[in-house]
Amino acid sequence: MKYSHGQIMLLSVLLLSAIFSIVLSLSMSFTTNMQQTRLVGDSVRAFYAADTGIENGLYQYFKDKTATLPAGIMTNYTYCCDVTMREPQLPGEDLKITSTGYSPFPAVSNKLVRSIEVQGF
Repeated sequence: MKYSHGQIMLLSVLLLSAIFSIVLSLSMSFTTNMQQTRLVGDSVRAFYAADTGIENGLYQYFKDKTATLPAGIMTNYTYCCDVTMREPQLPGEDLKITSTGYSPFPAVSNKLVRSIEVQGF
């Protein structure tokens, strides 16, 4: 009778360990999937921030025919972009606009960066 109680306790501990291992692995998998989903969202926001910078650069250029822009464009407090423009210096050269979008905000160490460059016009 003493030995059967010990066997039941051992089986209970093994069963609880197996259940705990399964729950832990599912939790880790769920956490990894959530992080990947967040990264995709940050990537899209960074791309659209860069796209916004290109559009603003084109608007400013065709409005004033100068390549003067603010140092950076903040679209909101979670993502922004930096825009650089190079005006044609010689005949035949093209306007070149480069926009780099960040998500989350550039001060954060783990940020995604997406850049777009257009040339012509």
